[in-house]
Amino acid sequence: MSDMKSPGVYRIFCKATKRNYVGSSSKDWRNRRNGHIFLLKHGKHPSKKMQEDWNKHGPDQFSFILVCECPSDRAIELERAASVEFKAFCPEMGYNTMPISDNRFNAGRRGSGLVRFSAMVRPETAERLA
Repeated sequence: MSDMKSPGVYRIFCKATKRNYVGSSSKDWRNRRNGHIFLLKHGKHPSKKMQEDWNKHGPDQFSFILVCECPSDRAIELERAASVEFKAFCPEMGYNTMPISDNRFNAGRRGSGLVRFSAMVRPETAERLA
């Protein structure tokens, strides 16, 4: 998928703390990236811990990583798997606070089984992220 607007799963990684935030966009991951950066720069990010780390360590310690581009209808499924893979809900390793199954965009979606993220993407993508 190489058009300008691409759905995808992304990861925000703080090098100083080794914490991860995993999210997805069913429309445009670049727009979500820009939204996170805007909120962090203005001290308004909903993840209080990420905001604290941004304020303490600075933007140079944060990386915004595209985990994978994907069809819109797979964004939540792949986000769920990547959240498990990167331990985004683990308090010591992650910034995510709301399980994806409670996500308002996930309402009514079937299937809640977690599958290893590496089993859901192309091998070269999984290897690159390991």
